[in-house]
Amino acid sequence: EDNYEICFDVRYSRYCFYILFWADVWLSFTDVLILPHKGELCMKLTILTVCYNSDATIRDTLESLVHQTDHDFEYIVVDGASTDRTLGIIKEYEDRLPMKLLSEPDNGLYDALNKGIHMASGDVVGLLNSDDYYEPTTVQLVKTYFKENPSMDFLCGAMRLVTYKKEEIRVVYNQSLECIVYEMPLNEPATFVRKRVYDEIGGFNPKYRVSADYDLTCRAYIANKNFKFISDVLTNMRMGGLSGGGDGGVQGIRTAIQTAKDDYEIVRLNFGKTYKLRFLKKYILLHLRMLKRYFFKSKRCR
Repeated sequence: EDNYEICFDVRYSRYCFYILFWADVWLSFTDVLILPHKGELCMKLTILTVCYNSDATIRDTLESLVHQTDHDFEYIVVDGASTDRTLGIIKEYEDRLPMKLLSEPDNGLYDALNKGIHMASGDVVGLLNSDDYYEPTTVQLVKTYFKENPSMDFLCGAMRLVTYKKEEIRVVYNQSLECIVYEMPLNEPATFVRKRVYDEIGGFNPKYRVSADYDLTCRAYIANKNFKFISDVLTNMRMGGLSGGGDGGVQGIRTAIQTAKDDYEIVRLNFGKTYKLRFLKKYILLHLRMLKRYFFKSKRCR
């Protein structure tokens, strides 16, 4: 019996050795060929749209997501309790998009964006305005760039300016990051940011009605976040929105004047610089443009 037990123990040990050996070989094989692929698939993208009474344009926004070449993303819509057909249009797409919808009053654009970012479960967040729309390959390109650049925090693409009827005006590329000390260098509608950046430096400051994206970019720059600029067109931006100059007339110029004031304060607070002459020149030119528009508007009304 003792000899039998010894023989059994030896054979059992050999079987265990072979099992452990081939298990180790298999795990090494999957490490090389399978696990990197799984890691890529784990990167989650969240797209966030904030809207209020956007029934004239939001269908284009939603359609651009439906027609993406890559449909693996989370979509969050934060509506400011719209009173037109916006909510009805959004609900038409609930079974066509992986959507989370929140509709309640807010304290402006950036308050709503902060709500959406808090809801986001993705590793990367893109902000898609309710009057803008993506190129068909935007999601696919964004994922590819982030997978190939794991240390990248900001992906900043080009954007195409279009008219209300979606006719092309021109393509706008990002400026050098060096000019951040006196103006916004990024195309915010074509910029995608890792969620961890918001977690580390905070969200948008609602104090700035139009320039909160500039303030956040400055804070990220000071925190040594990694920016990557690309020439691919990711977003089509309709002129006439809040950051696009409002109505393009007197009200739009008033918005631009307020933006200039906010930009001056943002530069002063973040960099301790003022560039007074640069901002004074911009401020005076905007006022002259407003007077010119107002004068010609009054003349046409006579």
